[in-house]
Amino acid sequence: MQVKKFSEAELVALLENPNNPIFVFELEGQVVGHLFCELSTATGDVLEPVKTLFIDDLCVANSARSQKIGEQLYEFALSYAKEQGCHNLTLDVWADNAGAVRFYERQGMKPQKFRMEQIIE
Repeated sequence: MQVKKFSEAELVALLENPNNPIFVFELEGQVVGHLFCELSTATGDVLEPVKTLFIDDLCVANSARSQKIGEQLYEFALSYAKEQGCHNLTLDVWADNAGAVRFYERQGMKPQKFRMEQIIE
């Protein structure tokens, strides 16, 4: 069984929203990776508005791993963020996903904050 992150209706809404750019990586005519992003501008307690590109999902098909596709998608996101005048590029990664944490650290990312939880039973 394959788990879907987005329903078809959610995907349509994302595709129609200019603040949610979506990019794909094709290899030999097949989509083997994707990058779902969100552009936002923080206002309020900040001295001036801060524009951010948030990576909501960066995924590479298992069959296409070890070909530097993830790195290329990340570099594309970084270039896109610069083109859009963003101050930073952010994402969330699960603390117990050591492989993903190492991947993003190799790309130059640094921890920004830690979100903690306690499960209530």
